[in-house]
Amino acid sequence: MSDKKAGGAAVESNNLAEAVAATEHLVHFVSSRPIPEDSHKQALLEAIGQMFEAASHALYFDPSSAGLRISIPTVSGLHEIISLPLSVGRQVIEAIRVETSMKDDPGGGVHGPFAHGVMRVEQGGVERRLNVDLIPTVYGSAAVLRLMPSLPASSGDLAAIGFSQTQAPTMEALLTSGSGLVLLGGPDRDWVLNTCSGLLSKAAMLGRRPVVVASRAGADMAGVARVETGRDPADTASAISRLAAADYACIGVENFLSEEVARAAAAAVSEHKTLIFGICGGRSAPEAVGQFYSLGLPGPVNAALALATCQIQIPLLCGKCAKWGDVSNEDVSYFGLDPSKQTNFFVRTGCAVCNGQILEFAQTFEITQITDGLREKIRMGLPFARLEGELMTMPGYTKLLHRFGELIQEGKSSATEARHYYMWQIPNAPRSAGAAPSGSSMKAV
Repeated sequence: MSDKKAGGAAVESNNLAEAVAATEHLVHFVSSRPIPEDSHKQALLEAIGQMFEAASHALYFDPSSAGLRISIPTVSGLHEIISLPLSVGRQVIEAIRVETSMKDDPGGGVHGPFAHGVMRVEQGGVERRLNVDLIPTVYGSAAVLRLMPSLPASSGDLAAIGFSQTQAPTMEALLTSGSGLVLLGGPDRDWVLNTCSGLLSKAAMLGRRPVVVASRAGADMAGVARVETGRDPADTASAISRLAAADYACIGVENFLSEEVARAAAAAVSEHKTLIFGICGGRSAPEAVGQFYSLGLPGPVNAALALATCQIQIPLLCGKCAKWGDVSNEDVSYFGLDPSKQTNFFVRTGCAVCNGQILEFAQTFEITQITDGLREKIRMGLPFARLEGELMTMPGYTKLLHRFGELIQEGKSSATEARHYYMWQIPNAPRSAGAAPSGSSMKAV
């Protein structure tokens, strides 16, 4: 085995435990069970630790007839950090599988299924998440670990959460005295849950009584009560009814997309004027509404909807090395900007702070409101095929794609990096500018 720090010389050793014992490990698996003294898990932690130390965003495990090569991408190219015999490397890959909640993808390769999941580790007291993909090869599974954005603090500051200057007043008015069902959508459930926490904290600051109904233990939130019900929809529905009757004005619900829970939430809105935040998925605000519609509820229940959001992450530029530079016409036009008017934007140049890698992310949102006129149509049974078109033409609705464009214009993100992460989070997004969705103005909510 060779083990080397970024930029350092390789140290050859066949004793895996000996090689990792000399390093003071600052990375630990996030797990409720004790981690056994397993040298293969320790080697994995060592590799993850070196990724963090080198300020890299990914870790590659590539098997071949010569063994397993573990490397990280840096500003100067791919850098090998550990090399293992193939038999040992396969045990390290198995350690990845054990420490990750893996799901096999449909189909697969000749040598096994493709699989993906999320690994959680703790670095310096902070939980970090790694997106994990396993790829079957002739020599065993290859693996890619990619650093996922860290969750921001749930401060209750709407700007810090990621709402724009024109979106924040809409959200604050709702939190101050509004009622109805608010669907919180997005492909990354952890970030959506974090947003729910921030909104409930803001409600507490504004003088309302907030509570979160969760299926498991979670972080404390200042001024926010917590009820844990498990995953049974009946228990969640009962908790919503009792909490609304007890004058909790704002309720956040983790497991929202079930008929029983939705009916209880709509009843709380009707009887107690409660504001309820429901966690759902989707890659746009209208799609979040579509998921709610798919429950097959009657019009009067669907009419309890007040607003829907969707959020994704945008990579931020490094404050030390971001400079004015040329951007390709393709990247500029992809986000609805006009390359004939401007092709100079801020770009990343690489420095000792960021090592040419993305270190920080921010959330950005699209929101669509349910107007009184649209709510009446919903009450009368408007089908979603027609509702979707109206949601996308609501005053102030701006697609996430164009919110990215605004942040690029503000110099907060590189067009190339933003496009890469947009397409990663929205897999069904058009791959070229010519096919990019249209119909939304660049005016923010």
